[in-house]
Order: sequence, then structure tokens, then C-alpha cells
Amino acid sequence: MTMSVLVAVVVFVGLLVMFGAAWAAVGALASLEQVEDSWVDDLTRRIAATVMPDRSDSLDEVQLALVRAGIERPSSDVVFFAVRATGAIVVPGLVLALLRPDSVLWFAGIVAAGASAGYLLPRVWLDGRIAARQAQIRLAIPSFLEMLVPVVEAGMSVDDALRYVLVELEHTHPVMASIWIRALGRVDLGQSRDRALEDIVVRTGVDELAPVVHLLSRAERSGAGIRDALSARQAAVSEHALRETEQMMGKIGPYLTVAAIVFVLPVMLVVLVGPAIYQVIEMLVPTLGGGT
Repeated sequence: MTMSVLVAVVVFVGLLVMFGAAWAAVGALASLEQVEDSWVDDLTRRIAATVMPDRSDSLDEVQLALVRAGIERPSSDVVFFAVRATGAIVVPGLVLALLRPDSVLWFAGIVAAGASAGYLLPRVWLDGRIAARQAQIRLAIPSFLEMLVPVVEAGMSVDDALRYVLVELEHTHPVMASIWIRALGRVDLGQSRDRALEDIVVRTGVDELAPVVHLLSRAERSGAGIRDALSARQAAVSEHALRETEQMMGKIGPYLTVAAIVFVLPVMLVVLVGPAIYQVIEMLVPTLGGGT
């Protein structure tokens, strides 16, 4: 009886906290830019403070991870830690409500595993979002250079060429276009051009962008030589992309073989051998039945 009451209390508190934190997170994301001192923001910060690390380097690492995932709202790290704290309470509460453990050992194990899962799942989701975004950026690099090189060779300045290409790139590779548009926006606000472009590699975590950023950051000092450098880089990137495509195509054969063995071969055996087996059974069953 005591265990049932305890489970009910945990579930009720978990659901209450989940509702409050969800309301706080949504409200904070929607209103942090306008209402910094609202009760919603205060509730979100209080929840996040329970799991927020004190070390500044840990906070910087989470903030950088959020930026690399494309989440750049103000105080997004506070909302992220609030979600982690909520998950650490809600997940074990929901699991306990579903499983209803009848022993203290099971109860403690479910609480520990559920709290760990609820705390770690937001980070797993964040890492997956970072990986997906970085894959989109790597995929866009060849197209970006293929569009940029002809425009620069036509005589347009590098900055004007970038702005022209990014307008076209927004339709096909919006993630790649957004990171360059933000960098140019920081330049317009007064940040040094070299610093703004070099921050692209840090804010994305894509090392393949470093040579491109290096070429463009020294464009003002290189003059016309930037055209040849960009052309050479574009050829190297295209060749690398071609090799990766060939490697991926080379892996298709084994995958198709395994798929054929697992899915196609059993069906073919049933179709080809099935009628013969059926005829044998029809001949043997009457004979065996008569013999008995």
C-alpha cells in the first residue's frame, strides 16, 4: 500500500513538473527576446539551475553545441538545462506509472535508469542535430564553390559575389546560406571581416570549411590571385566529392547482395519449391492415411 501511494505521488509530481517546465520552455523560447523578467523566464531559470554546471568552460561547451545545432536564441542554454532537469524527473515517473514495480530494488533501478535517460536524451538529440546539420553543410560546399568561382572570375568583388551567391543558395542549401549570411551580417555591424569569417568554422565545427574561409578572409590582401586559389580549391573539393560518391557506390553491391539473400531468396524459394512440396504432400498424405 505504501509503495502504491509513493508511486502515485511520484507520478503526480512528475506530471506537474513536466507541465510546468514545458509551459516555461515554450514561453521562454517565445518571449525571451521581449520579456526577460517574466515569471515564465524565472521559472525556467530556476529549473535549469538544478543541473546547470558552475564551471564556465562547461557552459561554453553547451552554448557552442547549441550554436552548432543552429539554436541561437538568447538564453537557449537555460532552456536546454531546464529540459534536462525536467526529463530527469518526468521519465522515471512515467515509467513507474506504467510498470508499477512491486519491490524496492526494481523501484530504485527504474528511478536511476529513468532519471539518467531523461537527463541524457536531450544531449543525444542535440548531438544528432549537430551531426545532421554538419552533414548538410559538407554536402553544400561543392555547390557553394561551383557557384562562387564563376561569379568571382566574372570580375565581381568577393563580398558582392558572396551576397549574390547566397541569395541563390538559400533555395537549395538553406543551412549553408544562413551561416554565411550571419557572418556577413556581423561584418555589417562592425565586426572585423577576418574574425567574422573565421568564426564560421568554430560555429559549425566543419573543418572542411577552413580552407575556404582562409581564402576568402585574405581576399582583400590577395587581389586577383584569389580567383586562381578559389578555382583550385573548387577543383579539389569536386574531386573529393567524386571520390566519396564512388566509394558510396562501391558499397551498394554488398548491401544489395545481403538484401537479396535476406528478402528476395526466401520468396523465390517459396515460389519455386512451394508447388512441388505441395504436390508431394498431396501424394503422401492419402498413402499414409490408407496405410494406417
